[in-house]
Amino acid sequence: MKYIACICEGGAERAILDLLLDNHKLKFEREDLIEEEILRCRSAKEFENKYLRKSYDKFKSDIESKYKGKLSNDIIEEIVQDRVKTELKAGVQTIQYQINTLMTTNGQAPFVTLFLH
Repeated sequence: MKYIACICEGGAERAILDLLLDNHKLKFEREDLIEEEILRCRSAKEFENKYLRKSYDKFKSDIESKYKGKLSNDIIEEIVQDRVKTELKAGVQTIQYQINTLMTTNGQAPFVTLFLH
């Protein structure tokens, strides 16, 4: 399953990222991206519903199939939420590591916009 989402708001950003991808200047390739393309999405809710909900649904399905009838729905939901938080934390740590790596390669800080809510 592919987990890299490269999201742009505007055409100029997309053009720059297309050049970087086409010339293999990033730590990932176009084939590694979700849907193998740069996403244009201005709504966090839309992105969540389309992509992030998949992990929740998978965890919920796995845990329900294993523990349905043995654990209450509240406990199942708590386990699912814990797994989603763990996965999200790992993803944020990966992003932080990659940004820090970029900053130390040539001594300059890259222009990075990252919003986590």
